[in-house]
Amino acid sequence: MTTTIWHKKTIEEYLTALGSKSETPAGGVQAAFIGAQACAMACMSVQFTLSNKKYNDLHPKAALWLETLQLAQSTMLDLMQKDSRCFTKAMEIWQLPKETENRKEKMQEGFRLALHAPKLMVQTMINMYPIFKEIILEGNVNLVSDSLIAGECAVTATISALLNVKINTIYISDNCEKEKLQAAIIDWEKQAEQFSIFLKKQRETRFR
Repeated sequence: MTTTIWHKKTIEEYLTALGSKSETPAGGVQAAFIGAQACAMACMSVQFTLSNKKYNDLHPKAALWLETLQLAQSTMLDLMQKDSRCFTKAMEIWQLPKETENRKEKMQEGFRLALHAPKLMVQTMINMYPIFKEIILEGNVNLVSDSLIAGECAVTATISALLNVKINTIYISDNCEKEKLQAAIIDWEKQAEQFSIFLKKQRETRFR
């Protein structure tokens, strides 16, 4: 079966597929796409910081921002594909006949597959929060609205991916594994909430 490379489709083609009854793309792919968009938006703000002589002293730091953002964007695009492949495989497992040997174990494999890529998405986005903050606080002030949009997209990507982790964690039967996932979810939600509070404060103070 040929694997569709979602990020190489036109926007219209992608949205048509997203709105269809097809198994993929679905929530996980969309979460990764939003994360990639967050990184791209932030890259734009950084580019305008690098091209402005007013921010010459910041250029070395901004160059590192740009490099890191581009790597994260590439990672999120790769995770679109990883999620699509994993979810397709999970669906195949979940549709196995009830009389299938070791079906319960295989079902667990499906749930682990379904939460694997979203978990990586969450970690990637949260790791980028400090850079999004720095760009908002230090980057080209004329792009502050774009920088804030990038931050909001990063939070949306995080929460969207987290929902995919949470829904599949419910069905993990190994209590130790489940508890570790639940603890990680609580920590990730806390970090996303803290970043969201930061963004809210910026929205309230930067446009007066």
